[in-house]
Amino acid sequence: GSEGQYTEKLARIPAPFCVYRPCLRQPLQRYQPAYQVQPAPAVANGFVTFGSCNNLAKLTDRVLQAWARILERVPTARLLIEGQGFNSEEHLTAFTERCSTAGLPLNRLELVARENKNQYLTYHRIDIALDPCPLTGGTTTIDLLWMGVPLVTMEGDSFRSRMGVAI
Repeated sequence: GSEGQYTEKLARIPAPFCVYRPCLRQPLQRYQPAYQVQPAPAVANGFVTFGSCNNLAKLTDRVLQAWARILERVPTARLLIEGQGFNSEEHLTAFTERCSTAGLPLNRLELVARENKNQYLTYHRIDIALDPCPLTGGTTTIDLLWMGVPLVTMEGDSFRSRMGVAI
């Protein structure tokens, strides 16, 4: 149904549309206990943690507002967002202000600086991942599913907004 968005003739190919291999830089790492699927954090925490480790550019004000509505409906839940630059006070403050303006309760928000040493491991702190829209996750989505984290995503009207559903 998306032919009208393209000038080229679309060729449909069977799934999968991509190839994935976790821990590409350190392939043996994927067999270590720290990288295996673990129990949902809610079991120990007593509350659900929603989360996103997507590129912060995909987290528009509309996305943050939608996530604020989710937290409003699940009053004990938390939201963890991992992001590049959160180790900078200036960047962290600016993003926190955006979250506050969007209606996210700051006392239920955890902002985690993205660090290479924690790649994949931050997913162990998330019960349910939230996919941004209209630009959904790609590699991030595959990573979190590999780590055993369920994903809530929406189907959009273009390839880049349907990747979460396709994956």
